[in-house]
Amino acid sequence: MGFVVVILLAWGAMHAYAWTHVRIHAGLGTRTASVLGLAMLVLMVAPIAGMMLVRAGRSAIGRPVEVVGMVWAGALFLFLGVALVRDLWNGLFALAGRVHPGARAFRLVGPRVLAVELAAVAALCAYALIEPWRIRTECVRLESPKLTAERPRVRIAVLADVHVGSTVGRRRLARIAERVRRAEPDILLSAGDLVDAEMKDSAELARILADLPAPLGKFAVTGNHEYYAGLGHSVDFTGRAGFALLADACARPVEGLTVAGVNDPTGRRGPFRDGGGRSEQAVLSDAGDGDFVVLLKHRPVVEAGSIDRMDLQVSGHSHRGQIFPFSLLVALYYEHGHGLVEVAPGTHLYTSRGTGTWGPPMRFLSPPEVTVIDLVRAAR
Repeated sequence: MGFVVVILLAWGAMHAYAWTHVRIHAGLGTRTASVLGLAMLVLMVAPIAGMMLVRAGRSAIGRPVEVVGMVWAGALFLFLGVALVRDLWNGLFALAGRVHPGARAFRLVGPRVLAVELAAVAALCAYALIEPWRIRTECVRLESPKLTAERPRVRIAVLADVHVGSTVGRRRLARIAERVRRAEPDILLSAGDLVDAEMKDSAELARILADLPAPLGKFAVTGNHEYYAGLGHSVDFTGRAGFALLADACARPVEGLTVAGVNDPTGRRGPFRDGGGRSEQAVLSDAGDGDFVVLLKHRPVVEAGSIDRMDLQVSGHSHRGQIFPFSLLVALYYEHGHGLVEVAPGTHLYTSRGTGTWGPPMRFLSPPEVTVIDLVRAAR
């Protein structure tokens, strides 16, 4: 409950700052500023109201309201980035003006500058709405002597944070599936947050994923949004999409390779507590002796006790911020927020930027990805 309150306060503070910034720099009168404040209040409530309507079964009304609210949220984030740069610039030269009064002339003030700001934000929003459709294939190659001579190469495709059912529908999911199909993977993994909400066309969406070929199997783990969307619904959709859910369990799709999966910790706290769960180290202890061990885990946090028990951890969750400058916050919170890193000799972590979007159907300087990992047998 406390976390929700903090989020709501921060959301309100963002709107208050944006309203104040526009009112001051546009020189708005009381009446116009009040109308602007009322409009922003409606938009502030829109994403929350939309989600509540969808959960109440009124998707026909709720979904458009939610989408409008989420697009507004993305636009607000971008506006705040531009406005903060301008205010910091003005603050710097205001301070400099105390020493050299002429420095104040370099401040950016007035309605014309605000108009330029808004035009820049509009252009950034237009691009940010396009970037989620520009899915990249990120290729990684790892060599290991643990693979067998009978299967010297295994190709793994990874989806992470698809968020089907919220802002990712049939068209974008079909584009994602085509990227996977082109990669011709042996194994397909979902690193959590495959599902984001209940959906009326879930059968068609599940079929798009179920039709993807992966001869050695498809495996998934829960992310935090599987719990938010309803665990029963999420597990059902994951199964119909053709994935075997690794709930604190291991699978051995081929000799020499173990895929271990752990549940997201959301299931062990708050209203989502299920009372179960094994430790990560206990799950990894079930791996085949001498196997190359892939740990599928939603959050990009490496436990010290797991390093000697695995070869590669595959994670998502961070979205690499999704919309700059949130990527800077992700870098502060997670030591390894995206990409491949060797956390110890012979042990790697790969963190995906995510394949879909959450919240705003927008990305900025954090394009979505389908990850293709080639595991190749190396000489012993």
